[in-house]
Amino acid sequence: MPGPLKKYAIPLNDATHWQTSPERKRVIKTHFNWELVPYSERAHYIAVIRDPKDIFVSNYLFIRDSVYGAAMPSVDTWFKLFLSRDFILGGSWAENTAGYWAEAPPPECPDPLLQGDEARLESCGSRGC
Repeated sequence: MPGPLKKYAIPLNDATHWQTSPERKRVIKTHFNWELVPYSERAHYIAVIRDPKDIFVSNYLFIRDSVYGAAMPSVDTWFKLFLSRDFILGGSWAENTAGYWAEAPPPECPDPLLQGDEARLESCGSRGC
C-alpha cells in the first residue's frame, strides 16, 4: 500500500495478527477488483456494493471539500471521469462490481427480498436458481 495509508495496512504475508486472533481468521477490506484479491477455497468473501449514484455523490463532495475546493471540476466533468475505466479513485464501478458478482454463487431462490419483484426474479433465474 503506497502513500500515507501504508501505516494502516497489514501486509498479506504478515500472519501475526490473524494467527493470534480467537478464530484465526483475517479480514481484508479493499476497493481492489476481484482479480487482485488473494483467493482461497477455505475463505469466505463478502462484497458490499453501494449504489453508484450514492458513491458518485459522496465521492464528489468528499473530493471537493477535502482536495480541490473551489478548483473542483464541474459535476458533469467529474461524472465523465467517474464513468471512465481509468478513474483515478478506484477505476470503473461497473467492472469492479461485475468481477465480484461473477464469483458469487447463485442465490437460493426465491429470496424473500425478491418476492413480488418479477423483474428481479427473472434476473435471478438467469443466474442459475
